[in-house]
Order: sequence, then C-alpha cells, then structure tokens
Amino acid sequence: ATTGMVVNIKAIDDVLQREVVQRFGQKSINDEVPGFEEVPPCIENLLAHFRSLLCVLPERTVLERLRLEETPTFYGEWSKDGDKVTLTRIYEFAASHRLQQDAVSHEENVRLYGKCNNPHGHGHNYVLEVTVGGTPDERTGFVTDIEALDRAVEERVLLRYDHKHLNTDVPELGGKVPTSEVVATEIFRQLDGNVPGVLERVRLKETDRSVFEVLRGDV
Repeated sequence: ATTGMVVNIKAIDDVLQREVVQRFGQKSINDEVPGFEEVPPCIENLLAHFRSLLCVLPERTVLERLRLEETPTFYGEWSKDGDKVTLTRIYEFAASHRLQQDAVSHEENVRLYGKCNNPHGHGHNYVLEVTVGGTPDERTGFVTDIEALDRAVEERVLLRYDHKHLNTDVPELGGKVPTSEVVATEIFRQLDGNVPGVLERVRLKETDRSVFEVLRGDV
C-alpha cells in the first residue's frame, strides 16, 4: 500500500544473483556445482534444483513459476499450480490459406475476414510451440524423449503442413475455415496421444502480434 510494489525487484535480483548466478555462472555444472556430480544436469533437474535454492525469497513473495531456456527452440517450465514440469520444443512451417465461408456472401466474407479473404490466399511463416509434461524419470531425470517428440511433430504436423495450402492440402482442415484458432486446435488433436508424455499445450504464432494457444482440456 505504501510503495505500490508487490516486492522490490532489486531484492529478487539479489536472491537470483546470489543463489543462482554466482553458483552456476561460467561453471561446468557436472564438475563444479555441488549436487550434480551424480545427477544429470538436464532442464528438469536444474528446475528442481533452482526451486530448492529459491526458498529464500523476500517475505510475502511466493515462487509461482520458473522458466529455463536451454536453446532458442527448447525450454522447460515449472509451475506451482499442480507442481508441474513441462518441456517445450519450437518448430517452424510455412503455409498459405484463405479465410472464406462458402455459405455466406462475398460481402459478408470481406466484412468478416478483410484482406485474409484474398481470393488467391496469403501465407505465413508459422512458429509452433509444443509443450509436454509428465513425471521425471528417476534415473535420467527426463520428462520425455525429445527425439521421439521431434519425430512425432515432424510426421504428424511438419511434413503434412509445411508449404501446403491449408484449405485444400490438409485433410483434417477440409470444409473448415482455416483460421489459426482452427489450425492450432487440429494440430493439438493430431499430436494428442501420439507424442511421448502428456500433451499440455500447443501455441501457434501466426505473426509477431497474433499468437493462438490450445491447452489440455480445451479440446
């Protein structure tokens, strides 16, 4: 009520610098960080370790979520909600589509979809995030087999969607208006039950300003 802040962010930064950056910065984790001599320093194990280190947050603050990025196309998250660990892989594909309802007039289609109703269609370089969760393996620490996840996404999505016209070339989109909402939902359905682990989320980025997300339980 006095400062207008939940917590002074400098206090959070001090904790992170002391507990994480000083312990891990410029270190060989396997050899120089206590606790990882016998434990694989995978994202899942690192997230669990950081959680234990960050029990010293300032008063009245609660650790809600951690995100650890290993590469620009691979990151892990821990959420206090359900004590859940997930891994996310990022993929890209290019495709074209036209937003058009055959049951309504040309004028109504233009009103609804504007430039996206272009008769010749238009294209996007889509960015696809696939998030899976599960219980970390006691031996490896892994939530899922990343190579198996890559193979499943390649087979179920990338080979079928990349450089295709979504209105005509993708069977499950036939007869539907291929908005990104619909495309993200169909991708979730294609992957659900066909990836290692539990499919938790599909996020489809159409442009820098338009991102669409389907969560487990939405479909």
